[in-house]
Amino acid sequence: KETDSLKKSGVRMKESNISPVKIIMIALLLFSLLYCFVTLFIFDIMIVRGHSMEPTFSQGDIIFVNKLAYGLLIPFKNEYITTWGYPKHGDIVLFRDPEEGKKTVKRCIAVQNDPIEYRDSKLYIAGNHLPFNPLQHYTLDIHLTEVPDHTIFVLGDNPAHSIDSRHFGYIQVTHILGKVIFN
Repeated sequence: KETDSLKKSGVRMKESNISPVKIIMIALLLFSLLYCFVTLFIFDIMIVRGHSMEPTFSQGDIIFVNKLAYGLLIPFKNEYITTWGYPKHGDIVLFRDPEEGKKTVKRCIAVQNDPIEYRDSKLYIAGNHLPFNPLQHYTLDIHLTEVPDHTIFVLGDNPAHSIDSRHFGYIQVTHILGKVIFN
């Protein structure tokens, strides 16, 4: 009935030359491009592997990372085009492990210029006592009096099972890929 009334009113319907398969393919292509843009520049979704952040995150948990938390990164280069923030105490950050290059999540314990003290075989950073075994963790410069400029000190929430700044040293702020926003 509707097409009859359209014919009587002089309105013609134009048939599409694009097949439904082409429409679906175009939609999938646009979705893929949007997904790539979002995961390269804005946020990413990751699955936790390992036990170093327990009890905050457990193996298999899904976490969301805000890649714009500290600045705008050039994808694949790990260089900032511009920055507008700096990690704070307690932030959970994503970065590449300096030794193996794997994406790693740890908590920021200390930021640049926070005091470092090593006394009585104990490490204190920003007033917090941290588990530290100088025989196992040799890359941390315990002769410094403060966290170096443009670096942070990171620690897993499960220090007994965490490879972190106690092992591979301070993390350059330019190596931080984002901030975990929630899981």
